[in-house]
Amino acid sequence: MLTNFRTSCQTNLITIAFALLALLLVREETLADETQISAEFPWMVMECSAQASQVQLLHDSRRTCDQAHPTFVITHGMGGTKSGDRFHQLADSICKAISECNVLLIDWSKQSCRTAWFGIPNPLAVAQNIDPVSKEASQLLMSLPIDPAQTTFIGESFGNCVNARIAETIGGRCRILAFNPANDAGGYKTPDLRACSDVAWSFQTYSMFDTQDSIADVGKGTEGSWCVSVNGTCGRKESWINQCGLGNSR
Repeated sequence: MLTNFRTSCQTNLITIAFALLALLLVREETLADETQISAEFPWMVMECSAQASQVQLLHDSRRTCDQAHPTFVITHGMGGTKSGDRFHQLADSICKAISECNVLLIDWSKQSCRTAWFGIPNPLAVAQNIDPVSKEASQLLMSLPIDPAQTTFIGESFGNCVNARIAETIGGRCRILAFNPANDAGGYKTPDLRACSDVAWSFQTYSMFDTQDSIADVGKGTEGSWCVSVNGTCGRKESWINQCGLGNSR
């Protein structure tokens, strides 16, 4: 039974991985499309017993958290999130694909949008907000009826740093999907995701903004990070499923 549960989780993670990779590699939809998506999926600020001033938890207002269900936590990176963007679309897709699950969006947009002169993005200023944001987000999540052992964190860029700090706080029994984890030059030491999770996958490009460090598990008996080439030739399902061992029970 446990093997079947793990296999089911890994199958869901494969589907989610492909969905997020597609969303990260294409342009955002037009404003008209975003309005349509936003109207269909009412993502609202969740009321929690814990208080926070730097971060909000967004959830599908039609659902309530159930500890018996798997939980997916999506965290954006520098630049924030808004209604109808790729992070909201990913949350929508997970809700459609898995009928019984908890899906939460960590919104730290105000703290992730810092600029220098002439409006140039300032990652060093954003990096200073990662730890306080993570602390508040951890408190919010721990106030909800969710099971850390059934929780999967999905992050992009600096969002992976936030997720790693949260995972440490809640006990390191979760799973992590990391997309485009930021390198140290952004002002924050790239965390080793293996140290704060049961299993972690990292999808990295050879962009100057992505870390090239080994920070995640890549399947059964193999350590390191899975790098996807910019032209996508290494991102085909057949090639990386076998390398990552995602079809195997752990």
